[in-house]
Amino acid sequence: MAAALVVAVTADGIALWRRPSRVSATLPGSAPGGSTVLLIGTDARSTDQGGGDDLRYGSEAANPGERADVVLALRTDDDGTVRLLEIPRDLLVVGEKGAPVRLTTTLLDGPSGTTEALCRSLGLGVDHVVEVRFPGLRSIVDSVGGIEVTLDRSIRDTYTKFQLDAGTHLLNGDDVLAYVAARKLEVLQPDGTWKADTAAAGDRSSKGADVLRELGRRIDPSPLHPVAAQQLAWAVTGALAVDDRLSPTDAPGLWSSLRALPSVDTTHLPTTPPTTGVVPITRLEPGAGAVLAEFEGSDTPAAGCRPVLPNAVRP
Repeated sequence: MAAALVVAVTADGIALWRRPSRVSATLPGSAPGGSTVLLIGTDARSTDQGGGDDLRYGSEAANPGERADVVLALRTDDDGTVRLLEIPRDLLVVGEKGAPVRLTTTLLDGPSGTTEALCRSLGLGVDHVVEVRFPGLRSIVDSVGGIEVTLDRSIRDTYTKFQLDAGTHLLNGDDVLAYVAARKLEVLQPDGTWKADTAAAGDRSSKGADVLRELGRRIDPSPLHPVAAQQLAWAVTGALAVDDRLSPTDAPGLWSSLRALPSVDTTHLPTTPPTTGVVPITRLEPGAGAVLAEFEGSDTPAAGCRPVLPNAVRP
């Protein structure tokens, strides 16, 4: 029986390890003293996402390719300290050909387009990449029974037709997806009118960080609940795409860091408010280099990553 149990657990572990999709990515490596994982929430549509999603977010045919909707850097120091950095999707970075581009569009060239842009522009190197696509976020949230979101004001999104009143709500996967992907966000004013909130509409990384923290609170891999733990692991691994250099020995550390997120302070990269218009743009503000140095725990960028944006230069 013991031998059979070992075989079953091993087989299950192999199946879970093979479940995530693998993507090729340039990984310049992070600053010494720890490791950095780039977490990307993408707007990739699914060919079988269904008519409801096609109407709400647009079809795959109308929105080909992937864009980075949520960009977060997860840093784990050698002593186990974990930090999270929010990077705005509309941040102006240096593209492959030296031209300024929005960070969100760098994913059209694959994960390497994003990792190289961050390395080139901010001096931020990463060791691994983890992607979560639209349908994947939904399945993860539903697998933990939904997550709570608390709002001090009522909001609505005229693009996705999503609305939430002020207060605390338990959101399912569909609602969380609409909350994170909100594009035309409006806030209810005291006089009963709705006013566009352009800053919040572009703040998807903050929403994504909030969702990750709530997921961390609800994840229960306890051996006392083996069925629930297995269902959760199956949902999570099936929702992810990871770089092809992530090894089985890296997975436990990544899992531990993700579970620590509820108690982790989030670092906000100082940027200007997004411009108004069809294509919002934000830029680094003075002091960004000091924030990046504090996040990585080093004044020296990763080897091979030399920031070219003025405010990203380390002190």
